[in-house]
Amino acid sequence: MRPAKFLKTLFYSLISGGVMVASLGGRAYADDIPSVLVIHSYHPDLSWTAKLTAGIDDGFSSGEIEVFHEYLDAKRYPQLEHGQAFLDYLNQKYANAGIDVLMVSDDPGLGLVLAERTELLAELPIVFLGINRIDPALVNRSGVTGVFETHSVVETATEALHQHDADALIVMTDSSETGRANLARIDEIRLSPDRPEQIVVIKNVALDEISERFQDYPENWPIMLAGQLRREGTGGALVEFEEGVETLRSQLPNPIYGDAEMLLGRGIVGGKLLDGAHHARQAAQLAQRILNGESVDDITPIEASENLWMFDARELARFNIDLGELPPHSELINQESSFYQRYQGLVWITVVAFSASGLIILLLIDVLRRRAAAAQVLRENEQRYRDLAESGADLFWEIDTQLCFSY
Repeated sequence: MRPAKFLKTLFYSLISGGVMVASLGGRAYADDIPSVLVIHSYHPDLSWTAKLTAGIDDGFSSGEIEVFHEYLDAKRYPQLEHGQAFLDYLNQKYANAGIDVLMVSDDPGLGLVLAERTELLAELPIVFLGINRIDPALVNRSGVTGVFETHSVVETATEALHQHDADALIVMTDSSETGRANLARIDEIRLSPDRPEQIVVIKNVALDEISERFQDYPENWPIMLAGQLRREGTGGALVEFEEGVETLRSQLPNPIYGDAEMLLGRGIVGGKLLDGAHHARQAAQLAQRILNGESVDDITPIEASENLWMFDARELARFNIDLGELPPHSELINQESSFYQRYQGLVWITVVAFSASGLIILLLIDVLRRRAAAAQVLRENEQRYRDLAESGADLFWEIDTQLCFSY
């Protein structure tokens, strides 16, 4: 980051912070409203950060709690030359805000806070989330708890190889801290009993290099995303996750798999995915326990995220993957609904109408049958009466004739 640009950014941040401090200074924190400060490692427009923000806010929505979000922006400025200035800014801005719990998302922010925090931040219990690796030192550290971010890389890779009958896997990553952490997880695939015969790792792919970097590999080799594309060259700016997936999907015939729910619907087939919002709600529950009076040191960190099998039905259809072969309890998006699902109400109205019509027709047929039977009985009775009448007349004539001759 250029010094002039950084100073300008910091100046405007401090000015906005001063305005916030001034507005906070007159607030009645004597009301004992609990307050939580959230430090996000990345910028607010990043989809992962947006998921975490929404999940945290949702996790605290049931109570009257002040939640403040701040952004370190370490994805775009990974060297963190502004790290200490950022912490000083927070100390100044929230000095009178009555913060009760500090939440920190992702590795860069947590590392900075644990190494450099002073004054206000030094006294607060910490709840972390989005941390890539389970560190025993962090698990056992006093004043800290949280939720580790676990990824189901082995399960996703194994399923991808099975779905495409492939014996090799392509891993796309970058050289950022997140990319390095993701690449470390690939070692788990190499140790798996179902490991592929070959794993190809492709790092720091620029937007204009996609076809060239992937052209030597068969189309049925799945691509496992473990990082982001770059705008240009090895050190170029990272492309947002969604844009990167959509670009890869448009330029490559290979099936693409990921490990985060935010990529679903953008071009990946699917996988056993981490839901950032749910992950953040878990962390908010831990923070809520602290606000309720429980000691942070009595709260054991959560070491396993809850990941779900999720797939895009359109991508499954694209690669002719049978839905019946998906892992049990898989969730689907973009699944085309049947005629019945789309027009369920109309179908039932039609069924009821036809049923009622059929019943009326049957009743009419029964009425006609009964009338015909009654008419037949009437005709038979009339015939019988005529026959009896004719027989009686003949008998009367015979008797009368006999009487006449007898005289």
